[in-house]
Amino acid sequence: MPTVRAKVLVSVPILLGSIAAMAFATAEWPAAGPGAVDREVGHALARETLRLLGAGGHVVLVARDPEAFRAPADALVLDVLERDLRKAGATVSQRQLYAVDPLRPPQIPPGDAFEFLRRGAAGDVVVSLIGPPLLGEDQRATLGPVKTKVVAFCPGNMGDYVNLPLLAESGLLHGGVFSKAAGTASGSTANETFDSLYTVGAPAGAKP
Repeated sequence: MPTVRAKVLVSVPILLGSIAAMAFATAEWPAAGPGAVDREVGHALARETLRLLGAGGHVVLVARDPEAFRAPADALVLDVLERDLRKAGATVSQRQLYAVDPLRPPQIPPGDAFEFLRRGAAGDVVVSLIGPPLLGEDQRATLGPVKTKVVAFCPGNMGDYVNLPLLAESGLLHGGVFSKAAGTASGSTANETFDSLYTVGAPAGAKP
């Protein structure tokens, strides 16, 4: 009898462990909490900025003003980006916020974009949460070689109406976070992840 009882005592923990393992393997875990993707966008933009920032360089931060229109996602991206830059000891020399309706296509005013690049020095980075600088032909010719690096967040269908690879080849876009083309994005709207929505680095199609 003692032998039988011992076998039962040994078998029960093994059985319970097996059930627990099966439950763990088949469980459907909840998606990441609200704002997880937006936080990762901020982290990725900070990494790109620090990657391109030269010794002694300064950061010019361009974004939509989160207080002008209620835009929680924009506010979260901006907060995470600035926090990461501060932790890394990066110097933000200018913080330019625009009261732009979130429903309108984001864009840096061309005159301001020209001035950011004209005044920038080698080692500096302009990081824009409202897309890359879009300059006219006259502005581009006047500007000449661009010393400052540009990091941009390009969400949604921006790649459909802005030639991002051409901007990269022209020295006006060096890195950023870019929406994946509709045909290549994976995941569902109910369980979207950063990797299913965005790519990081140079825009797709840009020459290395």
